Amino acid sequence: MPDVVLSPTASVDARTTMYAQQITGLILAEDVEAGMALRIGTGWKLYRSGATGRFDGIAPKKMRAGQPCTAFGEHCRFHVTDAELDPTKSYYASATPGLFADTGTGQPIARAVSRHDLEIIRVGTVG
Repeated sequence: MPDVVLSPTASVDARTTMYAQQITGLILAEDVEAGMALRIGTGWKLYRSGATGRFDGIAPKKMRAGQPCTAFGEHCRFHVTDAELDPTKSYYASATPGLFADTGTGQPIARAVSRHDLEIIRVGTVG
């Protein structure tokens, strides 16, 4: 299951965040990079999401543990990689927490909408 390599300039598309599902007011339990997959976990904190469990949204920017974070879910478009994505594939939560992969055993959570952008298509149980 090849992981999508996060771009150092990963970022959410501000035009889509107005319409995307949002989870606000939760604290990060660990450091995250922009575009990493997140889940709500113990103590109502946000953790990196993996291939099993839940996926609740993505991190909008690089942030440190202890900071409040808004996780963006369905309909959020974001620049994820500088490599080229495959438009024929769906993307899944990776076995590496926080990352996306182009193969998986659970439900896909994103689709390619440009060479470098993904759009979140599903939140909830992923594996």
